[in-house]
Amino acid sequence: MNRGPVDERTPPGDRRAPVAIGDARSARIGTEPSAWDSYSCRRRQGTGMEHEAEVVGVGAGSAPGGDVPAVILSARGEYLPIFVSADQAQSIGMALEGEPFDRPLTHDLFVEMLTEFGGAIDRIRIDDLRDGTFYAKIDAERYEAGEPERFVFDARPSDALALAVRIDCPIVVSDDVLDEAGRSPDSVQFDDGPHEGS
Repeated sequence: MNRGPVDERTPPGDRRAPVAIGDARSARIGTEPSAWDSYSCRRRQGTGMEHEAEVVGVGAGSAPGGDVPAVILSARGEYLPIFVSADQAQSIGMALEGEPFDRPLTHDLFVEMLTEFGGAIDRIRIDDLRDGTFYAKIDAERYEAGEPERFVFDARPSDALALAVRIDCPIVVSDDVLDEAGRSPDSVQFDDGPHEGS
C-alpha cells in the first residue's frame, strides 16, 4: 500500500484518532514562550480566516504500521498534527531545543544564504489540505533601493516549519485546514501530562 510522502500527510487511517507524543529528547511541549503574545486572526483575500499557530511538540503519531514522526501545532484552541520524516522531525526538534550543530543543516544554510542576499521570511502558511496532503507557502521579501519586493514560495510544510522555528517567524493555519485536520486538546497526549492548547 503506497501512502504517499510521509512528511506531507495527515494521520493515516482515522484522522481523529489520538496522537501519542513520545521521545522526550525531541519533544518540546509548551516550555518555550510564544514569539507572539496574543491570538489573532486575519482575513486575506480569497483564503478565509487564518490563525496564528505555534509548534508545541515533536513526537510520534500512532499509525497502523507503527509510529510516524509528527510536528504538533496549536491554533484556534486545537492541535494540528502534521506527519514528517524522521530527519525533518529531528531537525525541527533540535532547533526548538536550541542544540548547536557542528556544521549547518540544510535549513540553517538556507536561512544564512537568504539573509546574506538581503532576503527575509515574513511568515509561513499552512493553507491547504487536499487528498490527505498538507500544502504550505513561505511569504518572503527583499529590499532593493528601499523598495520591498515580495515573493511567495510553495513548500512542504515540514520544510516551512523547519525554517519558521529557526527564525521565529509567524506560522499561520487556515480555517479550512483546521476544520478538516484539527483535533481537540484531549486527543493528544504529552509525556509531561495534559497540555493546554492556545
